Amino acid sequence: MTRLPRVLADLAKVLTYLLCHRPDEFGLVLDAQGFIPIKQLLQALAAEPGC
Repeated sequence: MTRLPRVLADLAKVLTYLLCHRPDEFGLVLDAQGFIPIKQLLQALAAEPGC
């Protein structure tokens, strides 16, 4: 298995932090199954500097 390109690894880290560790920090509220609408995810990413 090859290593992920750096940009994909960085994106994975951001998504893990955003969705698993601190969704409240980004104004995200996950539903009972742990999902959010993709539009909300994209808006949170767009509002974050450096993403």
